[in-house]
Amino acid sequence: LGYFIRVDHGALNEALRQTQQRRRQRFHEFVKALAGRGTTIPDEHVRSVEAVSASLGRRHLAVLLVRSGFARTRHEAWQRFVAPLREDATAKNWLPIEEAIALIRDAGGVSSLAHPPDNFTEFETLRDSGLNAVEAVYPWGRSTCEKALRETAARLGFFVTGGSDCHGPEPARRCIGSHTITVEELERLRQFSGHPVNLHSA
Repeated sequence: LGYFIRVDHGALNEALRQTQQRRRQRFHEFVKALAGRGTTIPDEHVRSVEAVSASLGRRHLAVLLVRSGFARTRHEAWQRFVAPLREDATAKNWLPIEEAIALIRDAGGVSSLAHPPDNFTEFETLRDSGLNAVEAVYPWGRSTCEKALRETAARLGFFVTGGSDCHGPEPARRCIGSHTITVEELERLRQFSGHPVNLHSA
């Protein structure tokens, strides 16, 4: 995650463009794989989602399956159609995390590791690579890693970030603003990034 980045940073924008292009290619591979299994999404539906999203993914595929009448809900579409397609498309081409951290730093931002799992052990390695923060506040579900991640952040000198992981109106428990850090934690992030704002007086 990159906070307070310069949106006009050339190298970061190029990396994002390449990532979006790879995601678009993978999306079309999924559409083709579905058609090969007898589930053909109409071309006009595919074009409609391409027109409004620069970064296509499996969530878009689930929406299209509902819109095309193959499933009643996105959850059903995911379980019946999307999840089994994992082996039918090229693997995700991830940007190496050290490179992502460097790009965020060069763009003037604060880097944070997105909701690391409870068995993650590479915090010190990433700190040495320039990582600034860990995302501790997140809609974890039945279990929570927040307390342990806050302790790790305090021990290793990371900032704490958080968010709802909102990808649209559903599910409601992940709506924007439903999971937040404190005002003081946000102010510390802003101060570090060079964008100080006194939110108490805003």
